[in-house]
Formats: sequence, C-alpha cells, structure tokens
Amino acid sequence: MLGNIMNSLRSGQDYESFKHVDNSSSQLAEIYDCGNDVYIADLPAQISHFTYKPDGLVYANIEWQLKESEVGPIEKFVIRNKEKLCRKHEELFESVRNIIKRKGVKSAELNCKSDPEKSFIKNLFLLKKDKSNKWITFKYKNNRYIFDYALPSNIRVLVS
Repeated sequence: MLGNIMNSLRSGQDYESFKHVDNSSSQLAEIYDCGNDVYIADLPAQISHFTYKPDGLVYANIEWQLKESEVGPIEKFVIRNKEKLCRKHEELFESVRNIIKRKGVKSAELNCKSDPEKSFIKNLFLLKKDKSNKWITFKYKNNRYIFDYALPSNIRVLVS
C-alpha cells in the first residue's frame, strides 16, 4: 500500500511511470521520505498488526518548525520553569492515571483533540512507557510542547 502511495507522490497520475510494488510481507521495515520532513515507516506485518497505533499527535523538533527568533524564548521559558512544568505534568499524569482506572483508556476526556497533553500521557500508559518517559508536556503562548527532562533545550512542538 505505501509503495503505491509513494508512486503517486512521485508520479501523480502518470500511471505509466509507476514502479513495481511488492506487497508481500517483509522481515524489514522500510522508511519512505515524503518530503518536508515527513517520513512514513512501513513496518513488517508481524510488528504492525500487534503494535498500538497512536492517535496521530505528532511532536516535531522546534528548530525544524519555528523561526530561529522563536526558539530562544521557548528554551529560556523551559529552563527557567523546568521544575514548575514538571510538577504540573506530574499532576496531569496522576489525573490521567485515575481516569484510566475509573473509566478506561477510551474515555472521551483522554481522547479529546483540544487536550492533547492527556492523550500524550494516555499513550505512555498504553505503550507501557509510563515509568521510563522523559518527556514533559507544557503549553506556551497557545502552543503545545514537550521537552526532555534530562536535556530541557530538547523541545518539540505539536504539529498535528
């Protein structure tokens, strides 16, 4: 399927230019470069069929997404407020844990597009990364971000 998508991206509707696509299952993953910093990973069936599919939230490095003049103030904000942001994240983390216990992961409040922080944390539980996660959610000037607790200048912005 992804091979056909890549054919379409390369050749549009010029079907005569399409390359052969092997749709048999492979033991290897393949990465497709779709341009503009967009990549699609085609996973082997035995992985893909048994892997939780995230909800489409994508966080990208701020240096790729924002102007250079925007990056510095965000980095300073995170470094100055790291502990406060971590406490807020931890409170939200516990709130999500309680919602999962009471209502389950399919609860509407954990799957609301207007509250991606809860969805991000819900995914940590689903992927069993709740104990090893190093990413802290936060909001800054109407945008949603995550930063690496160990390296606070490593910041990602929600792009979808």
